[in-house]
Amino acid sequence: MIYLVLLLLVLGYLVVEKRLHERRLRRIPVRIHVNGTRGKTAVTQLAAELLRQAGVRTLAKTTGDRPLLHAPDGRELPLPRLGPARIQEQVRVVRMAAGAGVEALVVECMALDPHLQEISATTMLRATVGAVTNVRPDHFEVMGPSLAEAAEAFARTAPAGGAFVCGAECPLPALQAAADRRGSILVPVEPLPGPADPLLSENLALARAIALRAGAPADRVEAAAQRIAARGADGR
Repeated sequence: MIYLVLLLLVLGYLVVEKRLHERRLRRIPVRIHVNGTRGKTAVTQLAAELLRQAGVRTLAKTTGDRPLLHAPDGRELPLPRLGPARIQEQVRVVRMAAGAGVEALVVECMALDPHLQEISATTMLRATVGAVTNVRPDHFEVMGPSLAEAAEAFARTAPAGGAFVCGAECPLPALQAAADRRGSILVPVEPLPGPADPLLSENLALARAIALRAGAPADRVEAAAQRIAARGADGR
């Protein structure tokens, strides 16, 4: 009998937590999930910076070498972990974002397993804008034995009824098929012509497309992108 009571208590807690999470998601109008083989951290940071400079109150979370929160005022704050990295961390970040009253949340994908990537983007975040930076030969032991299978894995993170931004090194047919299934608009992106640094050009172009698809004012996004490009050219 005691086990049944405990089971009911656990199930009740999970139901309540699920409803609270859904309520928090509704309080964050723009939810952006950044995925891909390389450049996720940089694109997440740049997208958050463009949104902030465009006047959108934004919180971002990157994984990179260590998990960081990028606060609405631009500060970088460590995100302590009590144990190994788990995608449930995204739920915690949603709670923080809702509590901070942000208009946009930008989250770097922290999973390699294709199933967990899909859960992170479509269930935990319910992304309104998704991004795939590139598809390159890496993590094949988890993603699949070929670029085609890796592309299919990334395609599973396409948002429902949103925008799916992808870089130049992305196999478009797989991403287009996924976007069609989920009612998304696929947005292929070419590097910007301005920055001398090819990597900055590629990442900034993706971030710019993300910010525009998130609904930020186009003129303010363009001005912010030009400032970042000039800052990169000057080495600042």
